[in-house]
Amino acid sequence: MRIIRNRKSDYLLKKIYLDDLFLNYQIKLSRKSKSISIKIIEDYVLLTIPLKVPIEYAENFLLSKFNWCYSKVLLNSNLKNKSKFFVNGFPGVLFLGEQHGITFQIVSCSSQEGVSVKERLIYINTTCLEVEKCCNILKSFFVERLRKEIIKMVFSIENTLKVKHKKIYIKDQNTRWGSCSSKNNLSFNWRLILAPAFVLDYVVYHEVLHLKIPNHSAQFWSELKELCPKTEEAKNWLKSYKFCLRVLLEDLVESSINIYGNNNTKF
Repeated sequence: MRIIRNRKSDYLLKKIYLDDLFLNYQIKLSRKSKSISIKIIEDYVLLTIPLKVPIEYAENFLLSKFNWCYSKVLLNSNLKNKSKFFVNGFPGVLFLGEQHGITFQIVSCSSQEGVSVKERLIYINTTCLEVEKCCNILKSFFVERLRKEIIKMVFSIENTLKVKHKKIYIKDQNTRWGSCSSKNNLSFNWRLILAPAFVLDYVVYHEVLHLKIPNHSAQFWSELKELCPKTEEAKNWLKSYKFCLRVLLEDLVESSINIYGNNNTKF
């Protein structure tokens, strides 16, 4: 066994080796946990350790589960690769559950910047082809589009359930699609705008219902399925296509800029 640690932070990824294979893992120290737990998060392992348990002991526990963890991470990697696609020659991203290619339109001033969608292509209207700038324009479009959809849905569902939220947040969450806090604040992952409508419906119904039933009891699931008949279908879709939602916009935009530049080079 060989372990590489980064001592600057317990929340940075580390590597654990078994023969020629390795796993990326992250340590999370927990006051509430009573035992060591392992969770696969895409291409790395989250190792949660109670405060009283020595880190070395927990890492040995992880090593004992190495083969199982490695098989799960490898499966996720294969699914992630299958989630990549092109539309009309441009790197693709889902938008409302449909495949769209990413391309660009050069505009003369910043007031014209934004996003337009036409014939399965997402046009980033920008004054210059800088990756960070184009990513910000695209992400802002996704966030605002989702915000409009969710606000409309939340008020409608609340009228039915006779409940009321305090605030709505659109976030870039790593592992959650949505949440409802003890203060009745609703949070949603901006990447939900990439998913089909029935998936967005499920997540919004799920979180708004928590304003009425703050747990995952049998009553909660029964009422949720009455409100949202496609609950199981949506849960299965998220499980099968999560990598299509967790794409790195920076990589997609950079690839699209390179293709756009090659297609528009003048000789």
